[in-house]
Amino acid sequence: MVKNKPLICLAIIVLTGSFSPQAIAGIKSISATSSQLIVEPDTKTSGSMRLVEFPAYYGCGYATPEPDMSQGWFMGGYNWPTGGKMNFKDGIMKITFFQPAGHDFDPYIFHRTSIPADKVKHLAIRMRVNNAPSSMIFGLFAFAHGSKGYGSVKIAPTGNWQIVRYDLSSMSNNFWNGKRLFRIDIPEVTTTASDYMKTVIEIDWIAITDNPTFDGSSKGKNDFVWDFTPSKVGWKDSPSIVWQGSVAGPITIDRFDGSHDRMYSKFQFADANEKPIGKMRYVTDLSQIGARDFEIPWPKSIKGLSGIIDVDDAIETGIKYAEYGMAINHLIDWGNPNPTVTWEVEGEKIPINMDIVHGFDAALKKMTDAGINITVGVINKMPTVNSSSPLIHPATDTKSGAHYGAFNIVEEQGLRCYRAAIEFLADRYTRPDRKYGLISGIIVGNEVPNHWGWYNMGRANGAKMTKEYTIALRVADLATRRYHKDLRVYASLDHWWTVEGLKKHPHTRKQYHVLKRIPANELLRGINSLGRKEGDFPWNVTFHPYPEILGEPRFWRDKMTTMRFDTPMITFKNLEVLPAFLRQKKYLYQGQPRHIILNEQGFQTLSSPDGEKIQAACYAYAFHKLRHMPEIEAFMYYRQSDGRGEGNLRLGLWRRKEGTEHALGKKKLIYDVFCNADKPNWQKTFDPYLSVIGISSWNDTLPHPQKVSHRKGPRHGG
Repeated sequence: MVKNKPLICLAIIVLTGSFSPQAIAGIKSISATSSQLIVEPDTKTSGSMRLVEFPAYYGCGYATPEPDMSQGWFMGGYNWPTGGKMNFKDGIMKITFFQPAGHDFDPYIFHRTSIPADKVKHLAIRMRVNNAPSSMIFGLFAFAHGSKGYGSVKIAPTGNWQIVRYDLSSMSNNFWNGKRLFRIDIPEVTTTASDYMKTVIEIDWIAITDNPTFDGSSKGKNDFVWDFTPSKVGWKDSPSIVWQGSVAGPITIDRFDGSHDRMYSKFQFADANEKPIGKMRYVTDLSQIGARDFEIPWPKSIKGLSGIIDVDDAIETGIKYAEYGMAINHLIDWGNPNPTVTWEVEGEKIPINMDIVHGFDAALKKMTDAGINITVGVINKMPTVNSSSPLIHPATDTKSGAHYGAFNIVEEQGLRCYRAAIEFLADRYTRPDRKYGLISGIIVGNEVPNHWGWYNMGRANGAKMTKEYTIALRVADLATRRYHKDLRVYASLDHWWTVEGLKKHPHTRKQYHVLKRIPANELLRGINSLGRKEGDFPWNVTFHPYPEILGEPRFWRDKMTTMRFDTPMITFKNLEVLPAFLRQKKYLYQGQPRHIILNEQGFQTLSSPDGEKIQAACYAYAFHKLRHMPEIEAFMYYRQSDGRGEGNLRLGLWRRKEGTEHALGKKKLIYDVFCNADKPNWQKTFDPYLSVIGISSWNDTLPHPQKVSHRKGPRHGG
């Protein structure tokens, strides 16, 4: 049995012997218990089979036209474009170079697997170099816990095949020990990119072994060998055979292999030639796992708040829902050599920052005791300095000016940390005794369609963005339902609904780029498609229906909203479109619509004399409309106070105290409207604002779901 298993795996069942691929259509379902996994095939068949595991980030390669051939290697750099191109043909990794306009020339290749350095210490690469200006220096880097070691090798550009060797134990700082991530900088010593425009590097295989004379002919049990020969790339990253036998019904395997939890795996049938049969499938049925099942309260009132600064004041307003944020890079105390608390994933103890946790405990416990339903928004803040932290997605552009980065679910170490964070939150905040507070769900990221700014993974097309984000959603779902059967996960969407909205909106049309944004409807379609193909799971939606122009709060004036599925934008004006869209049969989960909450949306306080009155009227209109939309389960207004870091936006219930970031200063008119919105005397507080809106009755604000049309308009592409 192969050790050093990846954190989350793809498993392929290989069928050998006398067998017709048409006899089996694929996997019907996979369920988990506390000790077993049960794989249910679509049809019964016979024949000798193997069950083999692989990383779930299979296929998430970077700059690789044929990601299945990459075996987990991808091209990276501190900037994008890096100046390097990598592709695979005829069993060879081929690297060429180009001049990256406006950026430094800094290409490297990187692998996702954490290497057990104490077992293997010899690097060997069979390669050849053509048309380099002189001998090339390859930089060799190993990373762990925010630190790194360095070495280098010199390669002569002879055009002949050669095996380049390096003793990794000779790296600087005696760094090759424990578990290490590995990177090769090509070239390390750079003159100008123009020197390498004709250079071609070809790599037959890369190996990290315990054999100082390894020549590719035999692999030791601890060796890591990446051979790009087509016949050898069907199995990736040290496959581990976990089951073999004949299929005559459900297949049962142990859920755990030591510290490795196979519940975080996906499975697929394949024939003897490793040709896949059917679709890859994840575990979806956790009903027998023994998770907590006590009822999580869902208050009838939809009134809630996010961007909370003062918990006591938030409770005083009478909210029933709250969103509270947690940055994964604050929760995971990466780089702390002596943490007081750790969370174990796959045998590795991940350090937890208990100073952060204790502050979180205090806020959540106080709100829980006040009867408030809490959703946690999990984000990954952008680093302010270059870092080798595994929390950082390898494609995140740290110089982009983005607010948040994508979760690193494409590397073993990063995925392990991500899982630790979600599992820790799910376990701690769903205890039956509510010792630290109770949560009802976890939001994965923030405004993901605008990924360049709020979920940065560099420039990424819609397919790559959707694929990786769906993995993050699914891992979060498995990690949450492992601890409580009703703990929800939410995809975070903004109000730019279609590409038409992005191309024509005055704030996005000039900077819209297909590799920086994905329309919200396209992301939803992708999540749903991948989910159904690989095993449907209970993802839900949190939406931000800000007004069309953030600085103009009177959303009833919005012009880029229609009552069709191809509307350019969805704001409070046409919010009926979202639940109608999700009520389509193909989007249902087990016959029921996905849950919808609103966790971030606010109204600008204009600088005009009637600015506060307009803001209060906007909230009254929105709240009254939403209380008549049963599909919207919570409306969490954003923010409690104006924030200095919000630019010119002044969305708060309070004005910011002068000289502070966001401390509560003076209440605005919206404060009383907010407090009374769900009380019996709401109309007395609301009525003075009818004239501001220009209506005579609150019935004029009621939703009109019957007006939503599935048809596409003449100019909008839905």
